[in-house]
Order: sequence, then C-alpha cells, then structure tokens
Amino acid sequence: MGKHWIPQAYLRAFATSQDPLQIHMYDKSARRWTRAAIKKVAQDSEYFSQETEERLAREVEGPAHVALAKLREGHWLTEDEGGDLLRYIAVMILRVPRHREFARKLIPQTITSVFEKNRTELAALRSPSNERRVLAILRELERLEPLYQAAPDEMLKHELRTPWPSDVINGAIFSMAWRLIRVPRSCPLLTSDNPAFYFSGYGLGGEESELTFVIDQGLVLLGSRQGVPGSLHELEAKRPLAKEINRRVIVGADRFVFSAFPYGWVETVAKKGEPDLNRIIW
Repeated sequence: MGKHWIPQAYLRAFATSQDPLQIHMYDKSARRWTRAAIKKVAQDSEYFSQETEERLAREVEGPAHVALAKLREGHWLTEDEGGDLLRYIAVMILRVPRHREFARKLIPQTITSVFEKNRTELAALRSPSNERRVLAILRELERLEPLYQAAPDEMLKHELRTPWPSDVINGAIFSMAWRLIRVPRSCPLLTSDNPAFYFSGYGLGGEESELTFVIDQGLVLLGSRQGVPGSLHELEAKRPLAKEINRRVIVGADRFVFSAFPYGWVETVAKKGEPDLNRIIW
C-alpha cells in the first residue's frame, strides 16, 4: 500500500452510505466521477519516506484523529486536543501534491535569490587586499548557479518532500480566531486532495486571511482574524454558507474532489474554472 497524502481516517468521514470503505471521487481533469476504495485514493508508493510516514502517524495523525472523532460526536475539545487539530491542519497544507508543485516552481527563484544574496555580501566585503580572492569566488558562483538551476541538490528536493510546517505557519494558524460551523443536512459538505483551503492572495498571516477545513459532511472549521486570537466558537449555518464552503473545496482541489455521493453540481462548479469566491464576514 502506498503513502497517503490524505489520511484514510480523514476520508472515511466522506464515505458512501452503502460502503464505509468506498468514496466517490470527481476528477477535475477527466471531468468524471468514479467510485473507489478509500485505501487506494490520495496515495503514492514513493510519496513519503518510511521515517516521515511513521512520524506522521505517531505525532500528527494519531492525536488529531482522536480530536476529529470527538468533534464529529458532538464533544468539545480540550486545549491540548485543539492544538493537535491545528497542527494537523498545518501539516495538511504542506503534505498535499498542490503544495509540492507550488514549492517546486519556486526552486529557480529560490536558487537565484540565494546566489544573488551571496554576490551582494561578497561585493560589500571587497577591498584592495582581498579583491583577487573575491573575484575568484564571484566567478565560481557564476559557474555554479546554472548547474544548481539545472539540477537542484538532494537536500532541496528532500525539503520539498517533508510536510513539517515552520514556526511562521504554525504561528499564523494558531493565532486565528476559529469557528466550528454545523451546516444543514440539505447541503452536505465535500472535501478534496487539498483539504485545507486558503486564499493564496491573502496568505495565512494577513488581516484578511481565511482558512477553511471541512471535518465531515456536516461540520467545518473556519479560521480568520475576525475575533480573539486562538478563540473557538460553535455556530449553526444556513445553506448559502455551506455552498460557499463547497465552492472553495472544488476550486481549491488540485485534481480530485471526494464526497459520499456523485453530486451533479460539482461538475457545474468545476467547469467554471475560477468562480467568484467571497470572504466570510462575521
């Protein structure tokens, strides 16, 4: 069995009513629904190292799945359990293919920035006594930069494959005000291969930032800067808010949308490409 970028325990909350081990999956590229075993979706045999897989299970997934089960059963979380869930969400942002592809595209820019920084610092140190040495190092940098651009080293590739959030990302998520929203049964929620949605233009740390994480078909966590940092409130929502959440899920999906039923309107939303998405003002 492969390494799952979306945990199976999370996806089971969106299983079909006929079989708790099956899920419906909409492929945005192929524009069609299929039904598949949860253990076979959102995974790849080489996606994580065995060490990373074991650490994820032990430090992130195990504690957070306890917290998720309590929320689904209608229980409130302790402070520690809330922290476990927020760490899970932070890791979820980084573990998915969408983030890996985004980070991969940043490699050339990152390499250029590092070499430019080195050149600037060397130029500032240049003096008559070390000019020959500095010029030799600058020539070496000119030689090495295209080599790194053509073949980024293994350390950089390894960083792309690790799902551990920085202190900055954790800080941004833990400092949000959170709302636990229950939606009407008439508008069940979906999830995707990118379950933690945020507006890329706002990021995670800005005043207008919002983070959406669907817990199950009737429950969603919404984080924002609207409220006391670190607070959590429980609310009931009407159908329009549930529809906005589902639009975010579909637009934010890298390729696959997961649900308990093959809803026809998912294809309608997906065909629009980038429909208007609205901030939620409390």
